[in-house]
Amino acid sequence: MYETVLPLVTDTFSLVERRVAPPRRVLFGRQTTYRFVEKQPEQAILLKLARVATGLQTCFLVLEAGFTQEVGALQRIVDELCSDIAFLTAPLVGFPREPAHDQYLNDFFAEEYTDPENVVGSAQKRDRVPRRKIRAYLARMLNSDEPASTVIATSEALENAYSGFVHGAGVHTMDTFFGNPPRFHIDGTDQSPFLDDHYRDFRNYLHRALGASAMAAKSVDEGEYCMALTQRSNELAIEYRLWPDGKL
Repeated sequence: MYETVLPLVTDTFSLVERRVAPPRRVLFGRQTTYRFVEKQPEQAILLKLARVATGLQTCFLVLEAGFTQEVGALQRIVDELCSDIAFLTAPLVGFPREPAHDQYLNDFFAEEYTDPENVVGSAQKRDRVPRRKIRAYLARMLNSDEPASTVIATSEALENAYSGFVHGAGVHTMDTFFGNPPRFHIDGTDQSPFLDDHYRDFRNYLHRALGASAMAAKSVDEGEYCMALTQRSNELAIEYRLWPDGKL
């Protein structure tokens, strides 16, 4: 599934990249660097999709090396990236634009500091949109089959579970303790009893990445390409039984 999905994600990135204004060289302190000066939502979507593409590749490499804890943390990142793409795309395809979208873009494109010669003294205060607000918007706008409260609760449960990998929660890290005699495995190993579960779980994030790619294509008016990705996503969901009954 990875070998099928990754080329589709990278092809979508190239497609979106061709449709947005490119980065330009700008002056930053005494040097120049590249920035998107227009700060458009489509440009933010492109940057998010770039991280989805690199995130999938990193997840696969980490799985192949046998680091199950780290892949859980990486999948938490990929999940947020995909949600952000959906959040940014929705107003571009007919859903309401809310003040949170402007707040998100202002924060997303803001510099971490204004003077590269004085990083500590010129650090900027962030104005991030709370994750719960993004979840609530997506639940209200993009999940018509379930009550918004159910979708939000499910999203929060998944986020909390995978945050344990990010923050090194005790019960998560205990998964590295196994064997005969049992010991902590802090090196990569293909002997983990949880490795197969993590490989299967990775399919969910591949599927999510393909859905995010479809939305990214839609954001730049590539409707037919979006439909093709959606169709392929549905086919893979059936093939790999990503729903309990094996069908949509």
